[in-house]
Amino acid sequence: MEVIQSLSICCPSPRGKCINHCETCTARQHENPYQDKFDGTHVQCLEYWNDVIKRMRYAQSKGCTTVMLTGSNEPQQNRRWIEGLYLAMKSLNQPFDNIEIQTTGAFLDEDYLRFLKDFGVTTVAVSTFNINDDMRNQKIEHNADKMLNIQKLCDTIESLGMNVRICVNVTDCILTDEEADKFAHTTRQDLPHIAMQYVESLLQRCHELHANQVTFRKMWSNEGTPEAVWIKSHSWYCDYILDAIKEIVTEKGTLLHKLPYGAARYDYLGFSIVVDDLMSALYRQNIEVEHENKADVITYTDDNFKDSLIEATRLRKQGKKVVLNRK
Repeated sequence: MEVIQSLSICCPSPRGKCINHCETCTARQHENPYQDKFDGTHVQCLEYWNDVIKRMRYAQSKGCTTVMLTGSNEPQQNRRWIEGLYLAMKSLNQPFDNIEIQTTGAFLDEDYLRFLKDFGVTTVAVSTFNINDDMRNQKIEHNADKMLNIQKLCDTIESLGMNVRICVNVTDCILTDEEADKFAHTTRQDLPHIAMQYVESLLQRCHELHANQVTFRKMWSNEGTPEAVWIKSHSWYCDYILDAIKEIVTEKGTLLHKLPYGAARYDYLGFSIVVDDLMSALYRQNIEVEHENKADVITYTDDNFKDSLIEATRLRKQGKKVVLNRK
């Protein structure tokens, strides 16, 4: 039986282009064959929304419970479209359990986040290249929001009761200048050890950002494009970092389940982690991964997180599977 895990709905840009200009932009690496009917005539708009409703109903008939708002631009650029989608969803017999918006966070202040929550958004997926340095991130995204502060953004998302998903785009720019210098002056033999130390601090930082979920993505590129050239020239240490992440989550984390598209979701430090191409790496090593594991759950708050982590580590050393869950 066909099962649809999630439905991605692409938001049309009201100005025909994204307000950002990310160096790795996937949308600029291929042509868009779809006609934008949203801003056309009244008849075209009716045709557009009828098609969206039809697709949502079909996805629900195949077990889909999650909608992802995405596109070749920032979805929040088009508030009128989001309002239209809200009305379209009202025509469904039942709502989607999860609605996620994928964004860099540009211009998402508290008022706009409240609007998204009222619309039904449950998760804000923040795409970033560097979670420690807003200015470094700005240079790569060329973000239209020059005042974007990822800590403030994640604090606000968490305070409003929505999930925070950090999507880390893995390039050399994930490092600060000091960290990059350290990598550059490390022997190839010692690089895996340095990468492990760095990743541990990276995951701790994700915890500080109230992350419920973290996804690490190796950048895709289409040869012959400026974006592909940029990605290739900024990928010297990516494999070391990704390998370190895989090793940490597989050895210290708890396998939650295997996703339908092949990746595996692990629990570590109280949030779930997915690494692109993780499963293919495991299969190459002939490592068998179970589809589900039962685990003990330790619920924690920010005040008792360290004690909870110590207890989880103690139990894991005894061979028990433990999941940390933020209260």
